[in-house]
Amino acid sequence: MLELYDITFRQIYDVIREWKWCELQKGCELSIIKKEDVLLYAGWMEEEGTKDLDLILELIINEDLDSILPELLKREEKSDPETICSKWIFAIILVLFNQNRKDIFSLIEDIYVEFNYPEEISQFISYMPKNEAAEERKELLIKYIEANKKKWCG
Repeated sequence: MLELYDITFRQIYDVIREWKWCELQKGCELSIIKKEDVLLYAGWMEEEGTKDLDLILELIINEDLDSILPELLKREEKSDPETICSKWIFAIILVLFNQNRKDIFSLIEDIYVEFNYPEEISQFISYMPKNEAAEERKELLIKYIEANKKKWCG
């Protein structure tokens, strides 16, 4: 899915460094990222010397997501699917916003459809009832980004 917006997982990682394995798993399930992106993330975690290094090294060496990822999932606190999707939505929007994309609201409309019409970004959709004027939508977008930066960008 990231290729639809001409962005990479590296760009996502540059704006949000901390990802749970369940979030990456959900990203793969939703075709946001690929297996290679999870392995790339594992490599970054290995470099940082994070916890669960034994499993992370095994994942990197064997490239076996099917057997090792479930073990990593057992070792972390779970997140609910809605929260995970919210994080992915925000990450994609933040990268696009940081690129100063002129078509940001058109891209957000695409994200809105891809993620099955999440209420949290409906205020940015031009064809929705109670739609704000373009300038007001931009202000709302900035507020959305600032609020979610505090939540996800630590």
